[in-house]
Amino acid sequence: MQYSASGPLPEHVFTKYQFISGHLGYQHLAPYLHRAYSFTFLRDPVERALSFFKFCLHPDMQRRFAVARAARDLGIDGFLNSRLPEVVEMLDNLQTWQLASMYWQADRECLAENPDTEVLALAKKHLGKLSRVGLTETFDSDFQRILSDLRISGSPMHILPTPEPLRREQLAPGTVQALRERLQLDYQLYDFAKTLPSRTADSPVRAIDAGA
Repeated sequence: MQYSASGPLPEHVFTKYQFISGHLGYQHLAPYLHRAYSFTFLRDPVERALSFFKFCLHPDMQRRFAVARAARDLGIDGFLNSRLPEVVEMLDNLQTWQLASMYWQADRECLAENPDTEVLALAKKHLGKLSRVGLTETFDSDFQRILSDLRISGSPMHILPTPEPLRREQLAPGTVQALRERLQLDYQLYDFAKTLPSRTADSPVRAIDAGA
C-alpha cells in the first residue's frame, strides 16, 4: 500500500499489508526494521531537485502545498535559489535529513544543534541498516536484486508514463553550481551509497520502501 501520511507508521498498518511504500523518515522505519525487508533508492540530488520542481507544477500540488505555489510563482531558477521556509524544507539536503530522521521543519529543528557533519553521519549510519540501497542511475539492476532478495520472479512493476524531464542546460548560468553547493550533504550521502556492499537478505513476510 502507498502510505501517504506524514506521521509515524502505525502498527496496525504495518501488520495489515505485506508491502508498504511511502516517503518515510528513518524515525518512522526504525521500529520495524528488524521485522521487515527495507529498501530505498537515492537519486542524484540536482536531478531530484529538477524533478521536484516539475512535480510542483501539477495543478493538484498547487492547490494543496505552498511549496508548489512558490515553484509556480518563482520559476525554475528563482525556486532553486529561494530561501523560503517551504522551499528549504523540501529542497535542502532532503535525502540526508530523511535518512537522519525526517525532513519536515520540526524534525530539522530537533537536530538544529547538531553540526552538518553529525547529521550526515547519522544518515550514513541509518542507510547501512536498510536491507538494500539502490540508485536511480542503476535502477533496473538494483530493482532486480530486490526482487531476488524477496524471491519474486519476473517484474511486478507497472511503469507510468512521465513528462519530459527538465535538463540542467535549461537553467541560468550559475544555478547548477549554486544548487550543488546547497546540496552538499546529499551529494556526500549519494557518493557514500555507491560504496555500500551488496547485501543478501532472507525473504521476509513484509517489505518497506522508504522512498527518498
